[in-house]
Amino acid sequence: MLHHDTLLKAFETYKAENEKFQGKGVKASAARARKALQEIAGSCKERRKEITAEQESREGAGAGMSQDAARKAHIRKSVISTEIKSHLRVAFYLIVEFKEALYTLPVLPNPPAPRLLSVNSSTTLSSTC
Repeated sequence: MLHHDTLLKAFETYKAENEKFQGKGVKASAARARKALQEIAGSCKERRKEITAEQESREGAGAGMSQDAARKAHIRKSVISTEIKSHLRVAFYLIVEFKEALYTLPVLPNPPAPRLLSVNSSTTLSSTC
């Protein structure tokens, strides 16, 4: 609870300093409010670590569940996990098939090369008429 108390104290400090800055326009209060916000940010990170450690220690102790209830919960979790994996496999297969169908276009034959009219044509313009 060390960081919890620090967090609450820093918030109260921030609240008071922010009111001074917003209401009276005291410039020094702005710096103190920012400092309090920085303390809040640090305390939040530390409190999150404390909560995670406490949660992990509770889960390690069984969190008040009987062994039978814990076993059933684990089995239920693994069944759900297996069902999700099978659904993901189907979805992945459909995506792959859709991509193959999308990118598989018919191959068209190459068109004949264009010919120059002046070289190969028998009807060239002549000035002898």
